[in-house]
Amino acid sequence: MNYKLYNVKFIVDSMLGSLAKYLRFMGYDTYYVKNNVKDDEILEICKKENRILITRDYELSKKCDNSIYIDDIKLEKQIKFLINKLNLNFDNALSRCSLCNTELIKIDKENVKNLVPVNVYNNIDEFYYCTNCKKVYWFGSHTKNIIKRLEEIKNDC
Repeated sequence: MNYKLYNVKFIVDSMLGSLAKYLRFMGYDTYYVKNNVKDDEILEICKKENRILITRDYELSKKCDNSIYIDDIKLEKQIKFLINKLNLNFDNALSRCSLCNTELIKIDKENVKNLVPVNVYNNIDEFYYCTNCKKVYWFGSHTKNIIKRLEEIKNDC
């Protein structure tokens, strides 16, 4: 089953911050839980927002019917595990803010003139914007490296 078709959403505990960021890179709505959030709050968010809990906390995973326990500490293995388990894809890669999870919107180049480095402005034509944290994104070497890494991981599955 391809979960992207059903707008799957995740909630990821504080022990899996890098995984949360990569799920966002892949285009998945991923709520990242900070250290100070109690288990009951996590479970409430999970249920209320119909999210799949991804956790390294075995006891927490047992409290939730819609959870995935991650036992590996290596990011690439965690990503591969989820791709295989949930048949995840990258159809909406780089469509979310990696910092706050907000969906990015395309923004006119003229509107970012004072928000990006001059060399970026002069060499890039397409920009995306996070309306929540006000971060500007563009396809450069960093994003190419992210896509390349994701493709390598997917090909290794």
